[in-house]
Amino acid sequence: MLFSWYEDLRYAARPKLAELLRGPIGRELDRAFFPVRDQISWRSAGTWFEKAEEKTGLSTWDPVAKRCFAELVEGYAASDRLSSFGRFTVRQYFLRRMANHLEMNETIRRHPEILDIPVQAPIVITGWFRTGTTLLHNLLRSDRRFRAPLMWELWRPCPPLDRRDDRYERAYALFEWNRALIPEQRPVHDVTADSPEECFFLLENAGPSLTALNSFQQPQHAQRLNEEVMDVAYGAMKTQLQILTWSLQRAGVKNARELRWCLKCPWHLWHLDSLTKIFPGAKVICTHRDPIKSLVSNASLSAITTRAFAPHGSVEEAKLGRWWMEYYDVGLRRSLEARERGVELFDLPLRSLLEDLEGSMEALYDFCGEAIGQTKLEVYRGTLAAQSRSRSGKHTYDAKRYGLNEAEIRERFAIVYDRFLR
Repeated sequence: MLFSWYEDLRYAARPKLAELLRGPIGRELDRAFFPVRDQISWRSAGTWFEKAEEKTGLSTWDPVAKRCFAELVEGYAASDRLSSFGRFTVRQYFLRRMANHLEMNETIRRHPEILDIPVQAPIVITGWFRTGTTLLHNLLRSDRRFRAPLMWELWRPCPPLDRRDDRYERAYALFEWNRALIPEQRPVHDVTADSPEECFFLLENAGPSLTALNSFQQPQHAQRLNEEVMDVAYGAMKTQLQILTWSLQRAGVKNARELRWCLKCPWHLWHLDSLTKIFPGAKVICTHRDPIKSLVSNASLSAITTRAFAPHGSVEEAKLGRWWMEYYDVGLRRSLEARERGVELFDLPLRSLLEDLEGSMEALYDFCGEAIGQTKLEVYRGTLAAQSRSRSGKHTYDAKRYGLNEAEIRERFAIVYDRFLR
């Protein structure tokens, strides 16, 4: 019942409730429940699996995904990094991911023909976090030849097979609640049910979780995934794109199979080998931005989302910033090694996109094997101007607050300046 209640909260109650949960009520809940955390936590992954199966009435798991889910959720059982509200949110969040996994397997069992749907050489935007991936994604989605998955689709990719499809209504309620809970996130990266979003949500339905390290304080999860092959997760991502295409067909989109998926996720930079193995025809675009700006901006965003689910005053921002610098370094090294193995990337500095939109987009379209006309360029100019006008507030950040030093960043990531930002 809690799971349904969480997703069905009505808009009028959210702002005040969010304020209370992050303020005095949240602090009292922490004091009341943290001493008996082990009595109320779901200590065994088996409990999570049972709840997901109970919710969906399904029980078919991929063994690799199930192991990944188990390692992830058991990491929270003894964690003291989450507030009472944070633990509740984590429970609901990953129950949804597990339910999505079960629903994906059931959808394919009942409609195996879905696996015959081609995924036409997707355009994949990646790069360090906060390097312009969202801007480029929003530009490309205005081309009707491309299809960017929307947040409500990513949140629950499989349509209900035996009842009315209410996925949009539920996602709308949930993400309006999220916007009220974390208003500081809006100027940085605003998420609505209708916005095109990152495909890491599809990867999470097979166990690997970006949210775990970005908001729920599980850095060891990211480190473990860097040591593993992500083929199973990317295979599940492809299956879900096929399901989404099938859903568009069912909804009456006549050219659904001809649409080219336009995907975006910085996390792909860490896992290029698996991405290009599962999507051999993918055209991968790598955005670049001054490491000082991208790293500090991301540390700030991560601190914003982490604070919403952590005990009051417990987030160590300097430690968080240093961790992200190390993680950026890992992503850079892994991507350079992938290039040496033959992975082809189209490099696009954010500055070039902003200062030479026409030249940047013409080169990008050529790389993707598509034609671009004057009309489309005019649309992109309008989209870029509209994006600038629609920003809600300004995102400000300071390197020192996150334990970072600009000179150190310049020295550590000198190759980025020399190779990609000249």
